[in-house]
Amino acid sequence: MKIYTTIAMLTASFASVSLEFSLFMWYILFVAFILIYVFGIYSIFFAWIVLSKPGISESVRSIILKRHTASIILFIVSSLYISTFSIFVIFIKDDLDV
Repeated sequence: MKIYTTIAMLTASFASVSLEFSLFMWYILFVAFILIYVFGIYSIFFAWIVLSKPGISESVRSIILKRHTASIILFIVSSLYISTFSIFVIFIKDDLDV
């Protein structure tokens, strides 16, 4: 969460400097969001590969995979909510006079 807020604050502080730099920082923020989601999906896939090896019963395997998937989805949803709120407070709130 800290990286989103840091990048968003940098983007807001340099927005008045130049439009190109502001767009560059928005692209970096977008790439950070995408990387979090890609690594989350990769983590679920990797857990499935590791758990499919012999030595773990089918019931335990399914419980672990369901809990891991639920925790990754929860992280992604909470990350999206917090990041969107940070961007709203830093960039959009001043324009709306809220």
